[in-house]
Amino acid sequence: MSHATIKEESATRLTGHQPGLDGVRGLAILMVMAIHFVGDATAQTSLQALVIKAAGYGLLGVDLFFVLSGFLITGILLESKSKPHYFRNFYARRTLRIFPLYYGVLAVLFLVLPLFASLSPLFEQAREHQGWLWTYTANFYVAYTASWSSLTYAASSRIRSRLRSARASSPRIPSSSPCPCTTPPNSFSTQSIPV
Repeated sequence: MSHATIKEESATRLTGHQPGLDGVRGLAILMVMAIHFVGDATAQTSLQALVIKAAGYGLLGVDLFFVLSGFLITGILLESKSKPHYFRNFYARRTLRIFPLYYGVLAVLFLVLPLFASLSPLFEQAREHQGWLWTYTANFYVAYTASWSSLTYAASSRIRSRLRSARASSPRIPSSSPCPCTTPPNSFSTQSIPV
């Protein structure tokens, strides 16, 4: 084997399937599952309290997914940079991958679900402002109103309730400590952003 072949094989590959990241993806999946399945449990023993506390860090699994996604997307962009229309092609592929699922979820939430279930007042508020979601401009709504309360309900109400439960059952956090998810709607700070 020549020196050039060895150098090519050892070069870092930025796109395609990277087996080394499978373990990191698996860890992120387990972390997110831990917060969903264990995060709102009530501890009876100190060992259970420790497990619930550890499961609370499962929210970091979402951050880990974002880091992986950013790394992989950057790799795709860098590798295709020399091709013609690389930026346009990149966004066309991302749009075809994301928009069908995104609009499918919105259709189920706002068109199908109301036919079969009674909705909470907060979900009704989200329905009143759904135009921001359909036009993919929800970030402008959040900036304009300084509130995440109505638009994020559909996506993160489950996480907020689990956070409240985990904080309420945690032996180290005083009960008077406010949950960052219960900040009044018009007070904007980093604490009012739901995870």
